[in-house]
Amino acid sequence: MGVIEDREYFYTWRTRQETDPLWNWILKEGILLATHFEAHFPDDPDLGQGREAFSRLPGVTEEPWEGMEGAIKIRGEMSPDARSLFLAIAGGGDVRLWDFILFEGERKLLAVDDFSDRFVTGYFARKFMKKLFDHWFEPIPEGPAEGDLQVEAMSHDEARDVLNAVRDVVQTALRDLERDREPAWPEHRADVEGDRINGQRH
Repeated sequence: MGVIEDREYFYTWRTRQETDPLWNWILKEGILLATHFEAHFPDDPDLGQGREAFSRLPGVTEEPWEGMEGAIKIRGEMSPDARSLFLAIAGGGDVRLWDFILFEGERKLLAVDDFSDRFVTGYFARKFMKKLFDHWFEPIPEGPAEGDLQVEAMSHDEARDVLNAVRDVVQTALRDLERDREPAWPEHRADVEGDRINGQRH
């Protein structure tokens, strides 16, 4: 399968919680959209989690992976069994995948490296954002056509999930901002008081 090259974007948001509701929703969308996958499994009990389960999937191929000595790559179609396995892992199961890539046809969608380094492609980002946009906005009837990028309409459950995810992310961000800001206020006030006593002004 030849892969069409596309610009990639590093996911920079990090929560202080164990779970990241926004990334979980992005990953779920990628799993549902994907037609193929590639997963890498080192010869290590921690980094190689899920190796046996993926090896048992129907129609997959295994071969050495050039990225690490002793590691293998498992490739296959996103069959119902494969999709169920990915969704179970994304939902917080016992298995954590160390390194994998999801594809739609010849297009790379997203990738995870070293458990927590996350990347999405411009192609996936456009489809993802268009799905959100189509749910939250309606085109003006007399406006020009937008093009041929097709995405399925968002279901009620999907809309609820993304709204909950965005809400959780915003609430976490606000809490983090407050926590980061609080220690600075007493320090700043002490500096101001000292400058005032010494006849200095900010």
